Amino acid sequence: MIKRSLLLVSLALLLGGCQGYLDKNPDAALDISIDTEDKLQELLTGAYPTASYIPFLEPRTDNVEERVNGIQTRLGESMYLWEDYDQEDLDTPLSYWRECYRGIAQANKVLELLSTFPKNERTRALYGEAFLLRAYLHFMLVNIWAEPYGRSASSPGIPYLTKPEKHAFVDYKRGTVEEVYTLIEQDLLCLRLPLLPHEGGLEAVYRLRRLRARQCPRDDATSMDQLSGTARGTQGATARDLLLSPDSG
Repeated sequence: MIKRSLLLVSLALLLGGCQGYLDKNPDAALDISIDTEDKLQELLTGAYPTASYIPFLEPRTDNVEERVNGIQTRLGESMYLWEDYDQEDLDTPLSYWRECYRGIAQANKVLELLSTFPKNERTRALYGEAFLLRAYLHFMLVNIWAEPYGRSASSPGIPYLTKPEKHAFVDYKRGTVEEVYTLIEQDLLCLRLPLLPHEGGLEAVYRLRRLRARQCPRDDATSMDQLSGTARGTQGATARDLLLSPDSG
């Protein structure tokens, strides 16, 4: 009887201790409130991928040559032979894929949070950077993991995410290459030049021009006009002049 009572008391204490433990959030970082422009900027800055595509794409190009007494990596050898590589090391296909979608998720979160902030020069700059980053990361993914646009626009592309995910398990729709490029273009069309930072704005315009030139599947001056709108860049040049000028970066 005494043993049974002790067992019941121990069980009650154990359950009570577990209840208190489970009431606590295991990750205090989840409680951070993004309530200032500085925190928004930090969140967006952290959206840039920490992995690089060069180590797994460069070995597949004509730039590869024999390096006598050099160190050969498994990643380099697999990429040179065009073999699958499923390891999650830094700068591998899998790590870059995940880093791009992590960055897209953070950019989408920034865009969601910005809707609650007052509109001023800094928040407009954050809007512009978030749209540009989201478009760029999707562009890199569709270029690496899908067919070229000109070869087969109707072939499978990649999932294009435009809002923060609220669920752990989601069946994402994989649009065609053409649909992905259309969504990229829509993000760039949302990115009117007044959204770009005023300070250092010319460099931002050049980055936009380079991405737009790479993204545009055809020479479409009308689409370029839509992108640039009537905004004016620095030094008195129109946005369209900056986007189309051959000596602008």
